[in-house]
Amino acid sequence: MEKEKNLEKEKEKALDVFKSYINEMSKINVYEEIEDGSHIEQCKYFMNLLISRPQIKIVLEIGFNTGVSAASFLSSRDDVIVISVDIGVHKYIHDCKKLINQQFPGRHTLLIGDSKKIIPELIKLGQIFPDLIFIDGDHSDPTPLIDARNCLAMASKETILVMDDTNLINGWAGVLQAMCELIKNKEIDTSRVGCEQFGRSAWTLFFKAPTNQV
Repeated sequence: MEKEKNLEKEKEKALDVFKSYINEMSKINVYEEIEDGSHIEQCKYFMNLLISRPQIKIVLEIGFNTGVSAASFLSSRDDVIVISVDIGVHKYIHDCKKLINQQFPGRHTLLIGDSKKIIPELIKLGQIFPDLIFIDGDHSDPTPLIDARNCLAMASKETILVMDDTNLINGWAGVLQAMCELIKNKEIDTSRVGCEQFGRSAWTLFFKAPTNQV
């Protein structure tokens, strides 16, 4: 009973920290259309996931945008660090990065560039070993499949991978095709796949196939 109470307190604390980021982010002056990002229910899911799995300490994400998903990971626990890769087409990401630095000092890195090039470079360096990888970059074919395969190459057998927008509404341009290709070629462990959905959004958790492990 005491453990459950402590868990709920951790969740409440994380949500308060996250809401603080959202509140400050809303004050940023933006002179362009903001691209859709993670919504509150998905962010709550991520915070609860990291709170329940303290072994997740390093998160790699493709797609930073307004920093909402990064903030959800960083809000979950003080020992979590996040590395974000973003193509950098929106000017507002720089203001959001400054805000992330203010609220979570020393715990976030933003790499600007094409994920299809940056992830292979990170693999070559061999210095980053993420416990969770969130893939939410370019949704158009063939990028989702390339991103997924590059991330699988970086993953260990226990790395949790998450592909965002795995539904027909948001993933028709290449995300669903990528997941189908991974399953067809047995590149992921189909016994460890979890699908989450809330409203018009959906995301899929998966692990690399046992024969594809580092």
